[in-house]
Amino acid sequence: APVGQHCVDCIAQEAAATRVDPAAPAAGAATATPYVTYALIAVNLALFAACLVQAGGVDLARSSIMLSGLLPTGFDLEFEYWRLFTSGFLHWSVTHIAVNMISLYIVGRDLERLFGPARYLTIYVTSLLGGSAAVLALQHSASLTAGASGAIYGLMGALLVVVVRLKLPTTSVLLVIGFNIILSWTIPGISLWTHLGGLVF
Repeated sequence: APVGQHCVDCIAQEAAATRVDPAAPAAGAATATPYVTYALIAVNLALFAACLVQAGGVDLARSSIMLSGLLPTGFDLEFEYWRLFTSGFLHWSVTHIAVNMISLYIVGRDLERLFGPARYLTIYVTSLLGGSAAVLALQHSASLTAGASGAIYGLMGALLVVVVRLKLPTTSVLLVIGFNIILSWTIPGISLWTHLGGLVF
């Protein structure tokens, strides 16, 4: 070597010490454009706009897109199992979609850069379906459920896992999750089971 001689054992030890974690993000991942997050936001906004146009206003119960895609609990699904998925892309009001899409943008873009598009989308869809499954299994009163919040809670759960794995302080993430669960518990009309199901899955 230019600075002297190195034994084979020393070189092997140095290589082992600097081995890369395959689960770690690739170089340049921190600056990658989060296309999946942007696409998910675009799909949600497009479907919301379609429901508004079809309903002729903000009474989205008049939209057939909304009625054919939301998740009814306390009813027989009659094998319409696509509702477990489609309900996660429909929203009841401007406030509802605004809060969810802002949350998705804040949490999703960094997680997508960390996990990569494929694993990130897998987490999102798994959380979405988990939230819907929890509602179907545990919500015994009749209700009509829609919204991306189950998937977003799943992303918050994934963020907690990342923070724990990197041995970083978990206080901030736990406070955000805890605060949101309290809101879900106390504010009428919010589906607590969707949020908890997404978070756990």
